[in-house]
Amino acid sequence: MSMSSQGKEGNYILVVDRSYPFFKDRKIIVMTEDKREEIRVPDGLIVCDICNAEIVDEKVMLLCFEDHIWGVICKRCRENYYPDFEVRVKKEIEK
Repeated sequence: MSMSSQGKEGNYILVVDRSYPFFKDRKIIVMTEDKREEIRVPDGLIVCDICNAEIVDEKVMLLCFEDHIWGVICKRCRENYYPDFEVRVKKEIEK
Protein backbone atom coordinates (compact mmCIF):
# COMPACT_ATOMS: atom_id res chain seq x y z
CA MET A 1 0.00 0.00 0.00
CA SER A 2 1.45 3.35 -1.03
CA MET A 3 1.01 6.65 0.77
CA SER A 4 -0.55 9.60 -1.06
CA SER A 5 2.70 11.62 -1.06
CA GLN A 6 4.38 9.16 -3.45
CA GLY A 7 5.94 10.74 -6.50
CA LYS A 8 5.83 14.35 -5.32
CA GLU A 9 8.87 16.49 -6.03
CA GLY A 10 11.08 16.81 -2.95
CA ASN A 11 9.91 13.52 -1.36
CA TYR A 12 12.63 10.85 -1.26
CA ILE A 13 14.71 8.51 0.87
CA LEU A 14 18.18 9.84 1.76
CA VAL A 15 20.77 7.18 2.60
CA VAL A 16 23.46 8.32 5.04
CA ASP A 17 26.15 6.80 7.26
CA ARG A 18 25.47 6.17 10.95
CA SER A 19 27.99 8.93 11.64
CA TYR A 20 25.77 11.55 9.95
CA PRO A 21 25.42 14.63 12.20
CA PHE A 22 21.63 14.13 12.39
CA PHE A 23 22.28 11.28 14.86
CA LYS A 24 24.51 13.26 17.27
CA ASP A 25 23.39 14.97 20.48
CA ARG A 26 19.71 14.07 20.07
CA LYS A 27 17.05 14.33 22.70
CA ILE A 28 13.40 13.51 23.09
CA ILE A 29 11.16 16.12 24.65
CA VAL A 30 8.24 14.80 26.69
CA MET A 31 5.65 17.34 27.73
CA THR A 32 2.68 17.13 30.02
CA GLU A 33 0.31 19.83 31.14
CA ASP A 34 2.70 21.11 33.79
CA LYS A 35 6.07 19.56 33.01
CA ARG A 36 8.66 19.43 30.23
CA GLU A 37 11.35 16.77 30.32
CA GLU A 38 14.29 16.20 27.97
CA ILE A 39 15.65 12.67 27.57
CA ARG A 40 19.04 12.27 25.89
CA VAL A 41 19.21 9.66 23.13
CA PRO A 42 22.53 7.74 23.03
CA ASP A 43 24.46 8.54 19.83
CA GLY A 44 24.63 4.87 18.76
CA LEU A 45 20.90 4.21 19.15
CA ILE A 46 18.90 4.58 15.94
CA VAL A 47 15.29 3.42 15.63
CA CYS A 48 12.66 3.63 12.91
CA ASP A 49 10.33 6.56 13.52
CA ILE A 50 7.40 4.55 12.13
CA CYS A 51 7.66 1.13 13.83
CA ASN A 52 10.39 1.74 16.46
CA ALA A 53 12.56 -1.14 15.20
CA GLU A 54 16.23 -0.70 16.06
CA ILE A 55 18.42 -0.01 13.02
CA VAL A 56 21.91 -1.48 13.25
CA ASP A 57 23.02 -1.12 9.61
CA GLU A 58 25.95 1.15 8.72
CA LYS A 59 23.77 2.90 6.13
CA VAL A 60 20.59 4.51 7.46
CA MET A 61 17.58 5.77 5.50
CA LEU A 62 16.08 9.17 6.23
CA LEU A 63 12.55 9.83 5.02
CA CYS A 64 12.33 13.29 3.45
CA PHE A 65 9.20 15.27 2.59
CA GLU A 66 9.44 18.52 0.64
CA ASP A 67 13.26 18.36 0.97
CA HIS A 68 13.13 18.23 4.80
CA ILE A 69 14.08 15.24 6.93
CA TRP A 70 10.96 13.82 8.57
CA GLY A 71 12.75 10.99 10.37
CA VAL A 72 14.45 7.63 10.19
CA ILE A 73 12.87 4.72 8.34
CA CYS A 74 13.76 1.00 8.40
CA LYS A 75 13.89 -1.27 5.36
CA ARG A 76 10.59 -2.97 6.19
CA CYS A 77 8.67 0.32 6.53
CA ARG A 78 10.26 1.68 3.36
CA GLU A 79 9.14 -1.43 1.44
CA ASN A 80 5.64 -1.35 2.99
CA TYR A 81 4.87 2.37 2.78
CA TYR A 82 7.31 4.16 0.47
CA PRO A 83 8.48 1.65 -2.18
CA ASP A 84 8.28 4.19 -5.00
CA PHE A 85 10.25 6.97 -3.35
CA GLU A 86 13.50 7.85 -5.11
CA VAL A 87 16.56 6.74 -3.13
CA ARG A 88 19.41 9.24 -2.96
CA VAL A 89 22.81 8.60 -1.46
CA LYS A 90 24.18 11.55 0.55
CA LYS A 91 27.23 12.11 -1.67
CA GLU A 92 24.97 12.44 -4.74
CA ILE A 93 23.20 15.49 -3.38
CA GLU A 94 26.35 17.31 -2.14
CA LYS A 95 27.52 18.43 -5.58
